[in-house]
Amino acid sequence: MAESGPISPHPRVCHYPHLGQRIVRRLTQDLHHDRFRNAPKPRRGAMLIADTLLASILFFSGAAAKRRPAFRLLSCAAPLKNRSPSGSEIAINMSPLRGLEVRENCASCRSLRRVRSRGSRDNYLAGASSAFTLTDLMVVVATISLISAIIVVAGGAIRQKSRLARCTSNLQAVNRALLTFCADNAQTLPAPGPTDSGSIWWFYKEQVKRYAGLNGASSPNDLVFACPDDRGYSDPKPFHLSQRFDYGSYVFNGVCLPGMPNIAGAQLSSIKRPQRTLLVMEWTAHAPLSWHKSKTGNQNMPFYCDAQSVVGFVDGHVDLKKIYYDGYNAAYTQDPPPPYDYQFSGN
Repeated sequence: MAESGPISPHPRVCHYPHLGQRIVRRLTQDLHHDRFRNAPKPRRGAMLIADTLLASILFFSGAAAKRRPAFRLLSCAAPLKNRSPSGSEIAINMSPLRGLEVRENCASCRSLRRVRSRGSRDNYLAGASSAFTLTDLMVVVATISLISAIIVVAGGAIRQKSRLARCTSNLQAVNRALLTFCADNAQTLPAPGPTDSGSIWWFYKEQVKRYAGLNGASSPNDLVFACPDDRGYSDPKPFHLSQRFDYGSYVFNGVCLPGMPNIAGAQLSSIKRPQRTLLVMEWTAHAPLSWHKSKTGNQNMPFYCDAQSVVGFVDGHVDLKKIYYDGYNAAYTQDPPPPYDYQFSGN
């Protein structure tokens, strides 16, 4: 068969490295696109992870394409146009043994050649079955598995940080509502009334919720009083879904039991160290346990020292603090020893 001139690139041949470059360009463009900039942080991470995963898969596919003819990576039965010796175009059947056009350097798209004889064509195709080897497959699978594991870990960390940030924001709003209540009530903190049937450390919410933008009866929809990681304690549901705890995850520093340090009904001016004195906190600070960095998983026992809880202070700031536990008494029953920088009493 007479050798013809260069043929046009087959439109169905996959240029893996070129696609990889497109994905990398898209990854770069995403950083400057409004869709990316305006997306929430967890969604930004998911977008970047998805693009990176696709780029990685195409990178390894492109590496295989550089070592072997591109036609070995796919099965194509579409006809190609070629020129006869007379110069007219003829259709070539793209069956496995007839008229197969081979592009040996698909990665750079520079070198194209025609298989000239039936014998050379058969010999060339004889090695095609080993083109994408088991080793290549294992490398791709291992890479995808590794990236998937990284995505799972990174995704979990992103979700955990997002929930902690939401809880901190909610507690900041509740802390502010308490201080606004004080400003409207002669600088006096909430205290149990003569007809109150509930515990003020939970039912303070009824006195301050309007300062947090809530009106009407308390309900599970009072999201500003809900920690996303709230898992409750003795009941099989979170505190913020229970009427028994006035649909709230956060407790006021007002445990009015005999001998318990608290600031219920106190004047703000009487609190000596507002930057150290607790005002409102996650329930876990009473135990202590942790909803955000738990050492007990989803279990509420045992209590342990240095469990971290989000807490708000009389001076208005909110922080994630390690809570002291002596091994016997609940954390709210005593002020901690140094070097802990918080306290329940107002002294």
